[in-house]
Amino acid sequence: MLEMRLDELDDSDNDDDDDDDDDDDADDENKHGSKEDMELEIDMREARLVRLAERQPFLVSDVKLRQNPHNVQEWLNRVKLYAGNPEAVVRTFTQAVTTIVPDRATNGKLGAVWCAFARYYEKNDDLESARVIFDKAVQVEYASVEELANVWCRYCEMELRLGHADRARELLRRACNAPSDKQLKFYSVAALRKKEANIAVQKRLYKSTKLWTMYADVEESLGTLESTKAIYNTMIDLKVITPQLVLSYARLMEENKYYEEMFRVYEKGIGVFEYPHVRPLWFAYLRKFCDRVRGTKIERTRDLFEQAISLCPEDEPITLRKFYLLYAQFEERYGMPKRAMHVYHRACQAVPKEDRYLMYNAYVTRCGQFFGLSKTREVYQAAIENVMDHDISRVCMRYARMERKYGEIDRARGIYAYAAQYSPPALHTKLWSAWHEFEVEHGNEETYRDMLQVRRSVQTRFSQTNFEAAKQRMEKQKEEKQELEAAQRIKKRKREADEQTNGDAKAQQQQQQQQQQQQEQQQQQQQQQEEERQQQQLPKPSAAPLSAAAVLQASRRAMSQRVVTSASEVDMMLQWKQLEVESSIVHLLLELERSIHDLNS
Repeated sequence: MLEMRLDELDDSDNDDDDDDDDDDDADDENKHGSKEDMELEIDMREARLVRLAERQPFLVSDVKLRQNPHNVQEWLNRVKLYAGNPEAVVRTFTQAVTTIVPDRATNGKLGAVWCAFARYYEKNDDLESARVIFDKAVQVEYASVEELANVWCRYCEMELRLGHADRARELLRRACNAPSDKQLKFYSVAALRKKEANIAVQKRLYKSTKLWTMYADVEESLGTLESTKAIYNTMIDLKVITPQLVLSYARLMEENKYYEEMFRVYEKGIGVFEYPHVRPLWFAYLRKFCDRVRGTKIERTRDLFEQAISLCPEDEPITLRKFYLLYAQFEERYGMPKRAMHVYHRACQAVPKEDRYLMYNAYVTRCGQFFGLSKTREVYQAAIENVMDHDISRVCMRYARMERKYGEIDRARGIYAYAAQYSPPALHTKLWSAWHEFEVEHGNEETYRDMLQVRRSVQTRFSQTNFEAAKQRMEKQKEEKQELEAAQRIKKRKREADEQTNGDAKAQQQQQQQQQQQQEQQQQQQQQQEEERQQQQLPKPSAAPLSAAAVLQASRRAMSQRVVTSASEVDMMLQWKQLEVESSIVHLLLELERSIHDLNS
């Protein structure tokens, strides 16, 4: 439309040139043409505005990519702008994968762009092009192994979505190609020397746990048991397996009733990992082994428990306690009660003192069930000696209830009296309430009075102890305060010394500045004195004006008596030169005036 109007405008211009004779018609045509020009200009501007509004997202994208050409998300957003234009989409994807540098990619990874590129062909039912894109993508030198593994996984997922399971397995087999022993040794040495980054990511792809996990899952679903076992064993040999994968491998063997293979899997996993990652493997191994062999292989089970206990570190007290409890439960169920009590005794000595109360509770309960009162008393006495002070009251309360149950009133009273020594009334109210109820039910006035006396003595002793502890805390706080004050004084002295040093430097600088100012003032004074002296040397004005010759003669005399020594003197010398010139002019004027007078006369 705009082109047609422009052509019409050109034609009207040509007609105006040809019809110069008819002025009225020419004026009408000019008016008509100016109107059409105005309308055409308006249409052109509107079209330009619409075009600019349509191109605004592309212009913004251009600016962003010009600022950062490695912005992955912005490239993906730019692809969305060309939706419906396949050629532009392909061109944008191609430009993105050739522009982005893997090490400098921001807001995403370069692999995401490759995967989106292949996904675009897949959505448009162009499977061969999608495979070509993925084949090129897996050859790119990415910044990390995880990024390359992610591209391989997306490649295999596409084949699985399309129902090509054999091709997906072949891709995973090609991606998870384990290196030879020589290459593996070389890679290990490079990793120790922290030069692993110099090796291409394609050669380090065998370390990707994500890729191996997908390989194992696909093979377990679509392959055979032997092929799946080979994959898991390779993962264990390469040490890319995780504890969860070990548990999955063992479960697979259990489902297929390969129990000895299951036990070997647990042993291999335990040999690969350390605490705390090996903890779930040990518990699963011990439980599965006990449930499977029951009482048929007692010595082997005992050796397994002893190995688990010996390898448990000291910083795993909860794990150690659970191992002992499982060991003791196995002995109770399939072994001998005496040996179970020995395990409980070992556990009470091995676990930290903070956890012994729980172990002694289990020990006392089992001992009462198997051996009766006499053995249980020994365990209680050992517990009172080995638990923490704040746990003694709880142990003694259980001990006293047992003695009270069997009618041993005096023993129970003695236990309460012993526990009271470690139990201040303000903190252990349950113990004192239980003793109070005991004396009310089984005691008399004298025993009740003794209980009150013990309560007062314990309260007094703990009050003194608290006073001494408070005094020690105050002394400690005082010492800490003194140390803090001393440290502050040291810092203050150091700061003052630094300030003094800085002050001395500043004082010296100020002194130098003052000296410079004084020197400048002295120089100015000398200059003023010199100027005054020079002015004094000039001839004094008289009633009769001096002739030019006299002025010049006086100036030459004054200049001959001086020597130029500074810039100020140079200025004065220039002034004298100027004075000399002015004197010459005066001399010439006088001579000219004299000549004119002679002519008039």
